[in-house]
Amino acid sequence: GGGDGFEVYHTIYGGTGKTLAENIEAEVIKSGQNSRGVKTRENSSGKDYYGFIRQTSCPAVICEIGFIDNKNDLKDFDEQAEQIKFGKAYAHGILKTLGVEIMTDTQTPVQDETKHWAYKHYESLKNKGIEISEMRFDDNITRGEAFALADKIIKALCVKA
Repeated sequence: GGGDGFEVYHTIYGGTGKTLAENIEAEVIKSGQNSRGVKTRENSSGKDYYGFIRQTSCPAVICEIGFIDNKNDLKDFDEQAEQIKFGKAYAHGILKTLGVEIMTDTQTPVQDETKHWAYKHYESLKNKGIEISEMRFDDNITRGEAFALADKIIKALCVKA
């Protein structure tokens, strides 16, 4: 106990696990936490000490965001907003390791809705006079939206009949 700061452990064999650890550490430092380093630990057999790292077949790291018994560290992660900040730092480190673009909180992926499998059905309904205000093809539908859509369909069917 009594330590100060973030540390991350990876396999003694390096590779993607080491890269992942370094990327997460860099993001945590950006978020304001000091780092105790990217580390490895061997057991008495010369293998990885931690079973979580030793017994997995994929890259694995153990991240320790800080020391709960250190009041200065504890204040860095004792509230939900701070925990979210560190969670995002971990996520950004993982995404960087995977080569995935990191979007800001205000960015949304741009998609060509006309290429979505449901677009032809949207157009068909629109051509039949059933207006749907948004093309959120992959979003969940609320009960209210379902009622409004059913009402529009029934009205359109009654006019045609």
